[in-house]
Amino acid sequence: MFFKLILIPLLLYTSTAFSTDLGQNLNIIYTNDMEGSVATCGCATDPGGGVERRINWYKKNNFSPIDTIYINSGSTLFPDSSFMDYEAESLKVGASIMTDSMIAMNIDAYTPGASDLKMGKAVFKTTTEKLPVLITNSNSKEFLKEIKIKRGGINIKILGITTEVKTLSTYDPVKALKKYTAKKNKKDFFILLADTNKKTLNTILKSIKNIDVVLSSSIEEQLTKPLMIGNTLVIRVLKGGDSLGLLKKENEVVFLGHAYSKNNEFTDRIKKYEGLQQAAAPNVKDDF
Repeated sequence: MFFKLILIPLLLYTSTAFSTDLGQNLNIIYTNDMEGSVATCGCATDPGGGVERRINWYKKNNFSPIDTIYINSGSTLFPDSSFMDYEAESLKVGASIMTDSMIAMNIDAYTPGASDLKMGKAVFKTTTEKLPVLITNSNSKEFLKEIKIKRGGINIKILGITTEVKTLSTYDPVKALKKYTAKKNKKDFFILLADTNKKTLNTILKSIKNIDVVLSSSIEEQLTKPLMIGNTLVIRVLKGGDSLGLLKKENEVVFLGHAYSKNNEFTDRIKKYEGLQQAAAPNVKDDF
């Protein structure tokens, strides 16, 4: 995964301040491209991430539900890499843990990415049935097209587009978003979850002017500081789930290190998940 601070020539570097005063009244917690990061990353030194640490960070901050939003822009449930048949059972268990952990953090909106459907639509539907799955440009009625909530006295509208999930029937994201962003009042704040590539994101934001913040996925770059296209801030954290983002007056990328490593209600489930992984692997080795 490459680290860059410029997405495309049109993108200009901006300060970490919100582009609108409305956003300063909100805590926006964001995750993207976690790729099934149920446990810590497994690094030799200073491993980070994992469900336990995300939940512990969330609890430690004691966020008020009055002014906090949690959003996720996809590639969350499964690793992006290919998998062996023996891994299927443990990966499904891991995906269910990922789903429940997002619910525990009071997730407001989730737009799937390509790796989320790698086990097919049936598994995806079962795993995410309790999540607010949002695909504004979907041709299917089974997904939410917009989510409206009120936080900190602000009217929040969350939209989500995907162009990377080839197994879903979708249509032109610009056409879809125009329908839901045509009217905007002074107390409205629009957030877009975008599982798309750089070129498509740029095309969208050239045409759609009312988006305040974009949480992007699949653009292959971490943004330690928000970037601006017109009046829209674009945010993203690096893949792998060892960090998450907190955007208020300034953007903070939080590394989920040892400070958040205490056990919690997910600990036993994670141990069982890791046990499934370890138990299945030797059976394959014996075949060689």
